[in-house]
This record gives sequence, structure tokens and C-alpha cells, in this order.
Amino acid sequence: WHYKHMINPREISIGSNMPPYPHLTTETIDFAGTEVKLRAMRNIGVPYEAEQIQMAEQNAQTAAAAIAAGLANEGGIKVCEAPAEGCELLVNSRLVALISYLQRLGRIPQAEPLAVVETMEAAP
Repeated sequence: WHYKHMINPREISIGSNMPPYPHLTTETIDFAGTEVKLRAMRNIGVPYEAEQIQMAEQNAQTAAAAIAAGLANEGGIKVCEAPAEGCELLVNSRLVALISYLQRLGRIPQAEPLAVVETMEAAP
């Protein structure tokens, strides 16, 4: 559904004013920067564990491969590792990343509330 909606929104939702995004099928993601991005997000309070950060690149590639395989198997989309004749979708494309994000919405685990720390007044 997501793939078809991004390629041709009006095929899924007649009268949609959303533009098509076919260019996302060939624009690629640099997975090597994933760990650095997760570290930055953890620094601002996103509850990533050290292991999640350490495995970020591998996990992102694994998730991309699974989504691409699902699109190929269930949707009959020609998926490939590198640009090729007849290729409809690159495994490491921005569209695969966007579909991964959309599928994760509403499923992101919430962080535990931060503990309240009592402060003491400084001595005069």
C-alpha cells in the first residue's frame, strides 16, 4: 500500500492532492551515518540503548532488506541492490526508509519517566 501510494497517490486515494514521489525509489540512504544520528538523538533524550546504537547500521540494513523483500514477494515489485534495467526499487532507497518509518509510527516504545531529583540550596 505505502509503495503504491508514494508512487501514484491518486491510484490509492482518488482526488488526493499529494504529489507522487517516484524519485525516492532510486535516491539512496547512507547507512554508515546511522550510528552517529542515534547517538545525537540519545543526547537529546531519545531512549536508545547502547546496543541499539552500536547495531544501528546493521539493523537498518536488515530492516531495509526485509521491507524490500516483502515488496518484491507480496507486491511483485522488481527490487535490486544497485541500479539496473527494469529495477523498480533499490533496497537502500529513501522510499524503503520512508516505508519503514511509516510502519513504525505508533509502535515506538516510550521512555520511562525521568526521576525527580531534589536539589539542596547552596550554603551561604
